[in-house]
Amino acid sequence: MNVSERFRRDFEQLPPEKQEEVLDFIGWLNSRYRADSGQRASLMHHVGRLKGSPNLNEDPVHIQRSLRDDW
Repeated sequence: MNVSERFRRDFEQLPPEKQEEVLDFIGWLNSRYRADSGQRASLMHHVGRLKGSPNLNEDPVHIQRSLRDDW
């Protein structure tokens, strides 16, 4: 059994939330590999990464005013 077959078998046995974790980890490995090899990740690779950020989920005007106050 080759690596792809083993991965598929083991991956399909995981519950869906763990499959998501595996996919996230693969994405992280890919981005790290691109960084190590000197390749730049495309902008689309980063889309949605700050979606759950507590700092960026407020009203954009409020965020901007807060930043101005801090500066």
